[in-house]
Amino acid sequence: MFPKRLWGLIGGAGLVVGILGDSISILGPIDEFLNEYSTEDAIGLIYNLHDAISSSNQEALRFMASIYADGVDFYGRTSSVSEVVDEKKRIFHRWPNRDYTFVPIEEKSACTRYQCVVVGWTKFNVSNGNGLYNSGSDMYKYTLERVNGNYKIVSEVNAK
Repeated sequence: MFPKRLWGLIGGAGLVVGILGDSISILGPIDEFLNEYSTEDAIGLIYNLHDAISSSNQEALRFMASIYADGVDFYGRTSSVSEVVDEKKRIFHRWPNRDYTFVPIEEKSACTRYQCVVVGWTKFNVSNGNGLYNSGSDMYKYTLERVNGNYKIVSEVNAK
């Protein structure tokens, strides 16, 4: 008879095995258990995105180039990272003075074993320095997956 509960690894196979009573279950590859997705980390990345947007154009664009996945679903269009950065660059040149904040909707944000979804409100105040300004808020949905161990945004859409 097996011990009541036991977790272990199977040799070089890198599998996590669970034993409960008389049954054995292969729970999955070890890397999936060691690299669990964290809703807190995913929300943190979206906070960082909004902080970057509020910074200089150069900082914002550099950060964005590092967090979007190639082939991202960007408002219903499959886009390369460079296409996303170019789109953001146009917005940033129009509105060089930016203050963006993110307010997550915790009950709509969650991670599974394979990806995270973060939903929340983006509040913004922007101006061009010549008397034009705009402010408002909108709800967005970000889907994140791990690529080479780092979160990448694979989808950004309006959540309304």
